[in-house]
Amino acid sequence: MLEASLMGQFIVRVNGVAVDLSRPAQTLLAYLLLNPGVAHRREQLAGRLWPDSLDTTARKNLRNAAWQLRKAISERYLVADKETLAFGATAPYALDIAALADDAVETSVDALIKVVSACQGELLPGFYEDWVQLERERLQALFDRRMQTLLDRLAAEARWKEAQHWAEHWIALGRVPEHAYRTLMQAHAGLGDLAGMAMAYRRCVQALKEELDVPPSTETQALYQRLSQRAAGEMVVQDTSGKHGTGVIESVNQPTLINQIFVPRTARPSPAAQTPTPITRRARQQQIRFCTSSDGIRLAYATVGKGPALVKAANWLSHLEFDWTSPVWRHWLMGLSQDHTLVRYDERGCGLSDRNVSEFSLDAWVLDLETVVNALGLDRFPLFGMSRGGPIAIAYTARHPERVSHLILYGGFVHGRLRRNLSPEQKEEAEVMHQLIRIGWGRENPAFRQVFTSMFLPEGTPEQLRAFNELQRASTSPEIAARIVTASNHIDVTDLAAKLNVPTLVLHANGDLRIPFEEGRLMAALIPGARFIPLESNNHILLETEPAWPQFLTQVHTFLQTVSTPPDSAV
Repeated sequence: MLEASLMGQFIVRVNGVAVDLSRPAQTLLAYLLLNPGVAHRREQLAGRLWPDSLDTTARKNLRNAAWQLRKAISERYLVADKETLAFGATAPYALDIAALADDAVETSVDALIKVVSACQGELLPGFYEDWVQLERERLQALFDRRMQTLLDRLAAEARWKEAQHWAEHWIALGRVPEHAYRTLMQAHAGLGDLAGMAMAYRRCVQALKEELDVPPSTETQALYQRLSQRAAGEMVVQDTSGKHGTGVIESVNQPTLINQIFVPRTARPSPAAQTPTPITRRARQQQIRFCTSSDGIRLAYATVGKGPALVKAANWLSHLEFDWTSPVWRHWLMGLSQDHTLVRYDERGCGLSDRNVSEFSLDAWVLDLETVVNALGLDRFPLFGMSRGGPIAIAYTARHPERVSHLILYGGFVHGRLRRNLSPEQKEEAEVMHQLIRIGWGRENPAFRQVFTSMFLPEGTPEQLRAFNELQRASTSPEIAARIVTASNHIDVTDLAAKLNVPTLVLHANGDLRIPFEEGRLMAALIPGARFIPLESNNHILLETEPAWPQFLTQVHTFLQTVSTPPDSAV
């Protein structure tokens, strides 16, 4: 029995055992799997799969790949003659995307849910050939059609909780599906959550403006107006005693109350004491490019904003496309790119970067950062390290002190978890967490990932928790997540931190459940001349709505405006 997964990661198993294939063999098998049972002429295959190679090289690649596949998956699956090659669809096999193209799934809501749940991540991540992009577009159109049908069925049956969940799921995948926002508005209205309905519309307006620079369609605007008018006489109003009651609102009061609930937050005045530094919400488009490290890993990096570069070291599990629209990360990206060109990247094994990686270590992560910086030709720049990005930024600065003008460290550490002075119970807890990743990370039930999400966002909203759960699963595989944790637990940059000679700002949330506050204090104490700013928050990832967020932004932007001077002469 052959099982193949093409979404999120490329994995092939025969009788439950993973098959190790060379890159040419992977390329050939992936192409054949996307066209099962179709006989392809050899010369056309060679030209399609290796278009940039000489004819002789392309044909050699094809012969070697076919030979390896025969050995690895047997001739039942690789049907070959002198002129053609095909994947043998008559032999038993399971392919993760097969049901996506089967119109029979639309006969059942449960079948639709099963199909869209199986589509996690990008098709064939790490493959950059033109034919792969065409297949991605084809499957994307199929997926969007299935999602739209699913949401329409759930809405028709007034299954609002499920409709809300799957609309958020579609939105979290990193695109701007306007149909999902409309369903989300209907779901919130159906559940009696009028503020949530207005928020869904505001998010739609903002996403379309920033991503496509277009307003919502007339259909979306008309739906918003209908839901608003329907809700006007049923709103929950608050009297002067602070008690709540439901009733009909006098017509004279309707405009005021509707504006209070439905006007976007950016249009409402806020108390002066709580007004954060304004972020210009102009349309910003990120640009994604690729570069290759000296050990052959293809890395994806993104830039957004205007002005001097601000480089962000990679932290725990990222995905450039998912992060861009995430309710957890979006305000970070907008805030940090306010006056700078923010540079960030997916580290090896994660997001849009290569997943087939052999080494995970501090040295390898620093190499990723070096590769991106060199690809952009940056000579001198401020460097931001958050969480595990902190020790990566410290190690990079120690190696290249002449290139880092300012060092900003938030929620970071100098000791990996197993390098700290742990009690026996804490060591046992670390091992349990590691096993949770290996056993349950990739499961459909988010309970395992929720353990980690609760540490990152203990005060997150249900929407933010769902989005972070999905982000973690889409960003990498269970095996890679476990290997990243193992390598992170053994990091120790105490010696490197003490040798730094660059202006440094260290910030840390005093209630951080993921990285102890003491690690932040220790980091600031070790780095000569570093300034330390404690923040009032229990969240490892600061939320846009908490007071610590504008404080963080103000401190960072003020620090970046200072002239770069040696730490021993800094105030």
